[in-house]
Amino acid sequence: MPDHHPPFGALLSMMYRNHHIYLNTALKPYGLTAGQFPALMFLYHHPGCMQEAITRRFTIDKGTVARAIQRLEEEGYVTKEADPENRRAVQLNLTEKALSVCEEILAIESAWEERLFSDYDKRTRMVISEQILSLTEQSHRIVADAREHDAETEPEKSEL
Repeated sequence: MPDHHPPFGALLSMMYRNHHIYLNTALKPYGLTAGQFPALMFLYHHPGCMQEAITRRFTIDKGTVARAIQRLEEEGYVTKEADPENRRAVQLNLTEKALSVCEEILAIESAWEERLFSDYDKRTRMVISEQILSLTEQSHRIVADAREHDAETEPEKSEL
C-alpha cells in the first residue's frame, strides 16, 4: 500500500506557512512581516502603482493590502502621493529607507529559494518553477470562471 500524502492544496498551504514563518523571522530586524513582503517587493519593481494593482497581482482583498500599506507607511517604507493625472487616485512609492534595504530583503527571499531547492539541479528547479507558475495561472482562471458563474446564477435583487 503506497504512503498517503496530503492533497496538493494542503502541501502548498504548508509550504506557504513555512515560508511565512521563515520570512517573519528574517524580516523582524527590519520591522517588517511576511504579510508586507509582497507589497514591498511589488512596489520595488513597480514604483508609483496604486493599491489596486497589488490587490490584483496577488489576489489579496483590498482591506489586507490597505493594512499592509498602512503599516509600511508607518514604518517609513512607503509614501502615498496624489496621482498628477487623477487627484483622487493615490500612487505608492518606496522611501529611501525601503530602497536601502530591498536588496537585503531580496537576498533573504533568494536564500529561502536556494534552501528549498537545494536537492535539485538547476534544470529541475526551472521545470518545477515553470510548472508551479502554470498551475498558479490555471488557478486564477478557475477562480475567475467560478466568480463569473456565481455572478450569472445569482438571483436578481428586487428594488424595494
